[in-house]
Amino acid sequence: MSDAHEPPADDGSGPFGEPLPEGQYDLSFQFAVRATAYRRRVLWGLFVVVDDGPHLGRELYRFWNAPTGAYLSRRSSLWLDFLAVTGRRPPSQPFDPSWAFSGCWVRAQVVTVTSRVENGQRVPMLEPERYSKVERLVSLVSGKSPALRGEGMKPLNWKKPKT
Repeated sequence: MSDAHEPPADDGSGPFGEPLPEGQYDLSFQFAVRATAYRRRVLWGLFVVVDDGPHLGRELYRFWNAPTGAYLSRRSSLWLDFLAVTGRRPPSQPFDPSWAFSGCWVRAQVVTVTSRVENGQRVPMLEPERYSKVERLVSLVSGKSPALRGEGMKPLNWKKPKT
């Protein structure tokens, strides 16, 4: 799991490029980034579109709220994504998304973000600010992740390595 990632170059069409048409796409998991946003731990999963067509190679992000305790809630999006992709019940301990999703292609629902929250109010975004994100993972298309190959679970570790 990486601690940092350079965002894509700004082409004048918003923070993550021109939004894709909403729908389902086949994606390949690249890596996950640990971050803290608004005093909450989050995970960003970077996926790349592998469908043939004009969007091939396009980067999309999936955002998960990181588990706060020693156990992963059944209502968490990470738990639900694992279940959708593997068809198995996830481990109860928080796990690294690369253990669950690397080495396989997944089908995902992609949506366009059209509003943001400012001062507790939902505010519409201007057209150039809109971007696409992965809303949820739907199913496994091909391949086997380490979780499906029966490899031991890779726990989610928030501690920084000692230097």
